Amino acid sequence: MKTKPLLGIVVGACLAFSGCGLMYIWHNPSVADAQAQQDLQMCQYDSVKYGYVHTSYYGNPFASGAAAGVARAFRETEIMNSCMQSKGYSLKRR
Repeated sequence: MKTKPLLGIVVGACLAFSGCGLMYIWHNPSVADAQAQQDLQMCQYDSVKYGYVHTSYYGNPFASGAAAGVARAFRETEIMNSCMQSKGYSLKRR
C-alpha cells in the first residue's frame, strides 16, 4: 500500500521536529539577548516566507497535501538553520 511510506515519513518528521524531548537553543556569546531574539524572529520570518512548496509538485492530489507539508517543514528548517548560522549562531543543548 502506498500510504505506509508516506505515513512513515510523516511520523519520522514529527519525531525529528519534536526533538524527542531534547531542547536546543541558538547561541552566540557575543550577542545580547535582545539582539538574539530579533535575529531569531527575522530568521523565522524568512523561513516561512521562502519555505513554500507547491503541492502540484507531488502529482498525487491525495498525497500532495501531506507530502508538501512535510517538505515545507524540512525546507523551513533548512532556511532557519542557514539564516541563524550565517549570523554566527550555533545550536546549543539547553
